[in-house]
Amino acid sequence: MATGRMTWRSGTCRSVRPCCGTSGITAAFLHNHFIVKGLHLVRPGGLVVVLTSRYTMDARNPAARREMAGLADLVGAVRLPSGAHQRAAGTAVVTDLLVLRRREADRDPAGVEWEQARLTKLDGAEVPVNQYFLDHPEHVLGEMGTEHGMHGADDLVVRAATGVDTAAALGQLLDGIAGQARSAGLMWRRVTAFAAGVVQAPGERSAEPDGFLRARADGVFTRVELGREVLYEVPRSQVAELRHLIGLRDVVRALLDREAGSRDDTPEIEQLRVTLNKVYDGYLRSYGPLNRFTLRLTGRVDPVTGEPVMAKVQPSRGGFRDDPFAPLVSALEEFDPVGQRAAKAAIFRERVVAPRAARLGADTGADALAICLIPAVRCGLVRSLGCSGPARTRLASSWGRWYSMIRSPGGWFRRPSTCRGTCGTSCGLLSRPAATSPGSRSMRLSCGRLCRVI
Repeated sequence: MATGRMTWRSGTCRSVRPCCGTSGITAAFLHNHFIVKGLHLVRPGGLVVVLTSRYTMDARNPAARREMAGLADLVGAVRLPSGAHQRAAGTAVVTDLLVLRRREADRDPAGVEWEQARLTKLDGAEVPVNQYFLDHPEHVLGEMGTEHGMHGADDLVVRAATGVDTAAALGQLLDGIAGQARSAGLMWRRVTAFAAGVVQAPGERSAEPDGFLRARADGVFTRVELGREVLYEVPRSQVAELRHLIGLRDVVRALLDREAGSRDDTPEIEQLRVTLNKVYDGYLRSYGPLNRFTLRLTGRVDPVTGEPVMAKVQPSRGGFRDDPFAPLVSALEEFDPVGQRAAKAAIFRERVVAPRAARLGADTGADALAICLIPAVRCGLVRSLGCSGPARTRLASSWGRWYSMIRSPGGWFRRPSTCRGTCGTSCGLLSRPAATSPGSRSMRLSCGRLCRVI
């Protein structure tokens, strides 16, 4: 369950959210961005309760609400009176309390109308009001009207009824929403199978990134969450296609790994290429192109052409689009979106990657440092490395300002060691960082590599 008060901001937030289960780029108001993010972070059956600006519900553009509705059902909403937060926050803006429930993959939407905001005449002016509040006026704690406000001459306000205890009225409305949710089966669902669904030994972490899907031989699917594999439920109608996509992903990953590891087209590479063609052809016959889509009206009109703006909707396919390697599978096709025709990419016919050539030496100290410093250990190596003897003069002249940083005190624990490099001189290098220091193994490996190329 997630609860929060959404910060309101008039600008837009453009973000990529792979960690939350989405691979697309979303531009949204800041408060809407965090509502969607909260929905991604709770498990199916969980609740998200937020206090947000009325523009989450009343904005004329339904895109943000449609994104929320694609993930969750609106259990209920309450519109608070203007000035409800005057004492606490010094603002008279109209706010809504929204209760959302993350929908399970095999569950149909609840059917509550809340995506559209209709122009409604209030006090002689037309303002957008969400269809939910038009259908449920009793969920507005007061009477809606308009007056001159900070957002324009016709700003919506909610005038609290005289003599009504707002807190008590809010409690009664929430009790009613809870009762309706219980009848509709929209209550919070305790996930007792999650801990039991962990399929790895205690303390064991998966080598794959979060979101990685696996199809086991016993018919069960797993997904990596927070570094551990857990059971993953897939709608029955999407099981076969998801298993096919996972097989396609595993074959193309194996083929790329083999190509990157050998300059020769070995029999294993040739066999993997044949398997890739066979698996893809089978998928194409059964389901169609990987990048197929349908078009859906967005409710917006292009201001230049006057034509309705359409949105591309791809099939769910068991949630495979959230797999971190889904873009790799999509790249197997050269797809024509106009005719929705697909052609095989070059990887089906020929090698597309080559092994990286190893650098066996360096002409200068600066080149040696560039070869050996990797981002994960750069900071610690620069602080901890020191040299003595004739090598110091040469390194100081070739590395310049880097040398003064490298030999500065304050690094991790050091133990002198003798290491013969190509220059034939002895260098004192970090050999054993403190046991609590992060990245100590990577540090030792990088130090050794630096000695070899110097």
